[in-house]
Amino acid sequence: MTQDKIFNEYNFNHRISIKINELNNVEDILDLLNIKIKELENKCFELGYIKENSIKIHKYSNGFLNPITFVPFIEYKLYCSASIFIPNKYDIYLSKIISINKIGIMCKIFYLSDNNKRYSPINIIIPKHTQKNNISQLNKDDDIYIKIIGFKFNKNSEYIQSIADYIPLSEINEIKQLSKVFKKLVTIDLNFDIDTTDIKKYSNIVKLILDKSLVSSKELFIYNFIILKNIKYTTKKYIDLYNEYIFEYESKLNYTDINIESETIDIYDLETNDTEICDKSSNIDDCNSYESDDDEDHNDDDSKLESKLLDYTSDNDENLETNIEEEEQNDSNEEDDEDDEEDDSDEDDSDHEDYGDEEDNYSKKEKDNNDSKIE
Repeated sequence: MTQDKIFNEYNFNHRISIKINELNNVEDILDLLNIKIKELENKCFELGYIKENSIKIHKYSNGFLNPITFVPFIEYKLYCSASIFIPNKYDIYLSKIISINKIGIMCKIFYLSDNNKRYSPINIIIPKHTQKNNISQLNKDDDIYIKIIGFKFNKNSEYIQSIADYIPLSEINEIKQLSKVFKKLVTIDLNFDIDTTDIKKYSNIVKLILDKSLVSSKELFIYNFIILKNIKYTTKKYIDLYNEYIFEYESKLNYTDINIESETIDIYDLETNDTEICDKSSNIDDCNSYESDDDEDHNDDDSKLESKLLDYTSDNDENLETNIEEEEQNDSNEEDDEDDEEDDSDEDDSDHEDYGDEEDNYSKKEKDNNDSKIE
């Protein structure tokens, strides 16, 4: 595998922050964005190691101030593509031995930049105590094939760290014999589109087998079949097995399509008001720019918050209804108490009036008695 074959084309989203004073003498903001984005080259970032002079900006948003940080920076969202190297477990690469000691062997993979500078995107350690093949004959500056066991990298690191096993040429020749299987299976037509999300990781090993710089989605699909069914170049009737695999894959696609169609809802069957439609459509973002992962996280948080708010308001509505009923019952009880008090007051007034009449009658009798005594 040559130096350039280890890189693959990836699309990604990125955000750049620019100081406000850096925009004073800029005529075209794209020139400044291209300068800033080059800081990612020959380093590791989220997707892997970026090759020098390979980043291309396809889209960029308008500048905006971040309301969260409150710093004097203008942020831009970019949609880019770049040549990125990211190893996969069990990938096989041709590397050069840099040093040998009692513990293990240090190897590196180099590539030349456009300025003829040599860079190493990965450091490889071959531990001696885990090797099944004979490594006693290996010397410094030898070119050897290695199989990746594990790897890790940090953001802005200058290389990827990995552990690998030594692979002798005899095993490499057997692996490359799989190219005969590819030549026969690639002629079989596929009546569906291939989703390369889960199989793109096989790009580098397929490049090694076919000795190509670019591989198609169909070739990745074939290699995925080889891995799942444990196909060797000596396997018999692998064409029949491949046809069965295609049938199973296509039936799964049809099954998922049927489920998607059954889960869809015809909007014309819904009985709703125009105001409800407006409320639902107002949540749709008409912006043509891409959404970053942060935006998706914010949308998930917003949806969770909305569901919590809905639960909160529904609970409060029930409490409000019970409170209103209690208040109405209390008001009716108070009105009944007031009516009872008024009736009691009327009875007291009538008692007072009867008592006054008895006093008047008693005073008249005393007056008559006094008059009779005088006579």
